Amino acid sequence: MWLGDVSAPFLEIDQLIFIDRRQVGELELKKLIAEHQSPREAQRWINLIPFGDFLDEAVGSWSLDDPALNLFLDVYRCAWSSQMAAKYPLVDYIIEEVREQEEQEVYLRLINV
Repeated sequence: MWLGDVSAPFLEIDQLIFIDRRQVGELELKKLIAEHQSPREAQRWINLIPFGDFLDEAVGSWSLDDPALNLFLDVYRCAWSSQMAAKYPLVDYIIEEVREQEEQEVYLRLINV
């Protein structure tokens, strides 16, 4: 699944873009969205993609301060930005980076602005 996140399907639901990383389809994503207070809140959680486990498997020991981590995350940012430009050229979005020191976890999250 980890490398699949580079090109995971993006779906537009309720004028928001969702990353369908488990490839469950629009109907299942809508059920997940309904479990949240709003579609925007759902987007913030559904599109929060963790990378710590992947990094643990790929390199073993890594640090949130390692400059190579930025290069790794840039691969995903670039892939997601290319996909957004091709599929949703008029949609404004950002790709947020979240680093959790206590959990030793790093996330990327695509959200509409």
